[in-house]
Amino acid sequence: MTHEWVAVQETHTVQQALGDLRSRGELPPQTDRLFVVDIRNVLRGSVTLPSLLLTDPSAPIVASMEADVVTFRPLDQVQQAASAFERYDLVSAPVIDERHVSSASSSTPFAICRRLPH
Repeated sequence: MTHEWVAVQETHTVQQALGDLRSRGELPPQTDRLFVVDIRNVLRGSVTLPSLLLTDPSAPIVASMEADVVTFRPLDQVQQAASAFERYDLVSAPVIDERHVSSASSSTPFAICRRLPH
């Protein structure tokens, strides 16, 4: 599990998201996607880095967002998570709790975002 992950506000454009990435200087290990959150840090979806690079910079980030994201909870069994990483060919996935974004998971080590029911 890592506490380093990349989130972007759902109100941002692709250009703003790319600017945020550039300002970091480097990305956390295993970063293959950005997690899209709302103003309350509620997970709304994710954007893969290839999708981010190939989308028109003036487009809203949600235009390239995948809303259906495989997520985990902090107390999920490690073996179940490992099986899901293999089954869905994941590199990273959010670990969500009831309220706050706090960390991230990757195929070697989990991102905690909160996700509200639709």
